Amino acid sequence: SGNDIQTIDAVFPEAPLFLAYSPDLAVATLKPYFKWMNERAWTRADVPNDLGVGYPIVDKFPSIDTATGTMIGYPNQTECTANFVLEAGMAAKLGATDNAFFTGNYERFKSFADYLAEIVTPAKEEIFKLEGSADSFNSRIVSNTHLSAKAILAVAAFGEIAKAAGHVAEATTYLQKARDLAAAWKASNLADTGDRYIQGYFDDGSAIKWGQKYDLAYDKMLGTGLFTDVINTEVTYYLTLIPGFKYGMPMDARYDGTVTEYGYRAKLDENVMAATLTGNETDF
Repeated sequence: SGNDIQTIDAVFPEAPLFLAYSPDLAVATLKPYFKWMNERAWTRADVPNDLGVGYPIVDKFPSIDTATGTMIGYPNQTECTANFVLEAGMAAKLGATDNAFFTGNYERFKSFADYLAEIVTPAKEEIFKLEGSADSFNSRIVSNTHLSAKAILAVAAFGEIAKAAGHVAEATTYLQKARDLAAAWKASNLADTGDRYIQGYFDDGSAIKWGQKYDLAYDKMLGTGLFTDVINTEVTYYLTLIPGFKYGMPMDARYDGTVTEYGYRAKLDENVMAATLTGNETDF
């Protein structure tokens, strides 16, 4: 991504292909992050955005704001961590053969899951609301609901890592934790109209009234069923929007072309992932 090496928000969109070809390929894309963290005595509970700038030199170490604990220049640590754990969890579920990857890094994985489970709670809202994502572009989503849903799914995905590492009881514990977080998410983010879930907020506090929650596809792939009702509600609403857009459904309400400042933006990879939520070829 740009001049950055192994950017996780570039690796993660490729994950479905690697997982389909072989879960071991997905594991191979994640191993360099642990090597980087181990060599630099990384003690944080989140995953770095990338491994350095200026290929082929892997030399960057993010500066930390001691007051907030956030990575300076990296306002996307929740997304980075959720991407990492989701991909690893899916690889574990699909039978990745490198068991040492899960057992040898288990405590790190657990710290990532704990971070994700906490960052989406009300106690961490002042930090989470400023988190960026791959969908930020020229307009940040405040309290990004798609991002928080992805973080919750990553907590559930950690359960697959726990099982692969031989910690079956912890797998059950984290899946239940994810269920509880998902229930709270649904209660907080249903639009006033009841026919969709908001995507978050603009800086002025007004709601971003709809948006593609494409990473809910991992709820289906993991078989966790945390957001089944959300998926059904969202798909029904998406199908009412699609006829109004000649070149594909925009990422969210910011980019529907009605506001000159934002324009129209659609991303093919997101549209394809969102289409898999339909569950049938006609709607896909």
